[in-house]
Amino acid sequence: MWTKTTSQRGGRGNRGVPKSIEHKQKLSEAASRRGQHTDEHRAKIAAALRGRVKSAETKAKLGATNRGRIRSKAARQKYRHAAQKHAGLFLPECRCWVHQLPSWISSLTWKLAEVLVAAGYEVVIAEQQVGRFRVDVLLAEEWIAFEADGSYWHKDSAIYDAARDTELLQKFSLPVVRLTDVEVENLYGGAARCRPCRL
Repeated sequence: MWTKTTSQRGGRGNRGVPKSIEHKQKLSEAASRRGQHTDEHRAKIAAALRGRVKSAETKAKLGATNRGRIRSKAARQKYRHAAQKHAGLFLPECRCWVHQLPSWISSLTWKLAEVLVAAGYEVVIAEQQVGRFRVDVLLAEEWIAFEADGSYWHKDSAIYDAARDTELLQKFSLPVVRLTDVEVENLYGGAARCRPCRL
């Protein structure tokens, strides 16, 4: 065994200094654990960072760092998996776009909700988050989602809508009923005028 002299301790003074086998093993173990956190530690980090507002300077630095970066396929899959996992959590205090309710609800969605309330359904929720998707109207007790498809906004989204409906059905056992804007307007013409209540 050898000991470091005062001039060898810390910083660049360690370069070229031979290390003992025990020291090399400790460094190797520390390197293998780097970036690996326990679930408890991850929860503490998430709680500390949740809701934190980044300054304009920090956002600019992050943007400059990530601009033009090409991530590997494995990294993209990892990010996608993490985003889907986050979107599936119930986090009302989270400020991300998935968990924040919209400040507006379209008139077509309100009309559909009013039609369902007039039809006698008690718990009608407009713009409800389900996993990583938001449905126009949810019948919470019956567990059925309704989508009001405007002819302008949904004219080219048939494939995406079908994939979305399939995922909602497979992951959450939530069937989706789609109505066109014409069908909603026709139903709304004979419905009583009342506003749905949120849970």
